[in-house]
Amino acid sequence: NDPKKQNQENSGGLSMDNSGAENHTTIFTIAESPLDENTIWVGTDDGNIQVTTDGGKIWINTVSNIVGVPENTWVYHIEASSHDSKTAYAVFDGHTSGDMAAYAYKTTDLGKTWKNITPRGLPETIINAIDISPHDKETVYIATTRYKFNDKSPGLYKSTNYGESWKEITGNIPYGAYTRVVREDEVRKGLLLAGTELGVYISFNDGKSWERFNLNMPVLAVTDLMIKHDDLIVATQGRSFWILDDMGLIRQMDDTKETRLFNPENSTIGNWYSQLNSNYSDGTSTFTGVNPANGVVIYYNLNEGDHDQKLTVKIYDENNKLIREINNQTNKNFISYNGGPSREPVLTNNIGLNRFVWNTRHKSLIGVPYAYIEGRFSGHKAIPGKYKISLEVGEKSYTSNFEILKNPNFNVSDIDYAEFDKYTSHMEKKFNKMAEYINNNISSINRLTEVIKNIKDNEDVKNNGKSLLSKMDAWDKKMMQRKSLAYDDVENFPNKFLADYLFILDEIKGDIPNVSKGILKSLKDLDDSWESLKKEIDQIIDTDLPDLNSKLWKIGIGAIN
Repeated sequence: NDPKKQNQENSGGLSMDNSGAENHTTIFTIAESPLDENTIWVGTDDGNIQVTTDGGKIWINTVSNIVGVPENTWVYHIEASSHDSKTAYAVFDGHTSGDMAAYAYKTTDLGKTWKNITPRGLPETIINAIDISPHDKETVYIATTRYKFNDKSPGLYKSTNYGESWKEITGNIPYGAYTRVVREDEVRKGLLLAGTELGVYISFNDGKSWERFNLNMPVLAVTDLMIKHDDLIVATQGRSFWILDDMGLIRQMDDTKETRLFNPENSTIGNWYSQLNSNYSDGTSTFTGVNPANGVVIYYNLNEGDHDQKLTVKIYDENNKLIREINNQTNKNFISYNGGPSREPVLTNNIGLNRFVWNTRHKSLIGVPYAYIEGRFSGHKAIPGKYKISLEVGEKSYTSNFEILKNPNFNVSDIDYAEFDKYTSHMEKKFNKMAEYINNNISSINRLTEVIKNIKDNEDVKNNGKSLLSKMDAWDKKMMQRKSLAYDDVENFPNKFLADYLFILDEIKGDIPNVSKGILKSLKDLDDSWESLKKEIDQIIDTDLPDLNSKLWKIGIGAIN
């Protein structure tokens, strides 16, 4: 931070550019110690490396302790060790001053001394980045580039002795994909990711071989990589930030093609939307960024001999209670109508890798065709806790475990979640029972209507049938508003009991639980009303219908089931 180099307004200086596109005496790289938040390294574009051990109150310039690097050489990258808070690595770039040599240095004493660890025999090269293995303090990686010398060859190197000697691990990365950064995964040793001019390359064997790993990313220049919170974060040169949030899956990949269930990553309760909730999204959006999937992302692999088997995924809570079951069979009896439930999701059975996002919800509610009810038929969300997943492939079964985590932004206690699960489960069970009663009753109404038409010579039985039909229809009208067939119909035709019950259930089962005293009072009133309505329909089912069936049998007409 030399004031003599910051007098551009009076002298013209090295560069005068108010846009900030050209700068000097500027901090270019910052590295915080992973072990000590108060230890921070900074490097500048005029050759200084400064360090603080008290969170920035006092800074010490260590550049005078570096021997062999010309004055004012650009500090291009600093990497603080995750093994020792006093250790850091730095690389320098002097090509803007006509110096084409490569420089890499290491300190183990907070910059009091620096050791030259530049690979011997390098041609004119820029060392773009350095990475310290999170698994082994002796292992270091560097990414080099020569595109400014009109050579687009990639160049990756590895040292297993603190930089004393180096081995090239560029492997089969092609010419043109010149390298800017290399990182080793923090969980799986030897899993390397390289950022190049053409995108990302991945190695599962510590650089012996590489595969292109752009996936849905276009061809782009990758300038930096970071692995954080089980995500791969990609910085590009003018093409936005990209995030791969499936590092948990990548760490489990191997050469086998056998059927298997991959361990799911833990999921955090949330209320965001994401295109990645669908298996058909490519992870991009024209005008906005894309959120990670909202739910538990389940990956499974199917070999050629298993892809035509019946597949079933079952989710259990820590008490071994079944929470959700999904399979690869389409429900041919599903009825789609306005204001009804959505079709249940179906598992894919592709040979190779398959993906399914469980939205953490319990099974959807039963529909009541064809009346429109304004409400959500989706089940309530599973609460934070430990869960088990089972993938059944024919007669074989594969299991794993995961957790649903609390959202730190939600002020919801364990008791709140327990109450939420208790009351939503109670209401969903009752709603489904109501829906079964309603569907069975309307089916009986339709059959009885046809039977009455066929009674020709017995007015007493016919009148008994009409009387029961009227009673059944009256009960249906208490439960359902069948004049509502579209969204705005609720403005003209008042809701009936089932819609009122669903309304209160919806109030409880939001993404943030809402079991208030007012809701519990409304629930008690509704439950009391349902007991009365249930007695009415039970009277019809247990007494009235059997009595009519007996009379129908006597006159030679079959019973109404």
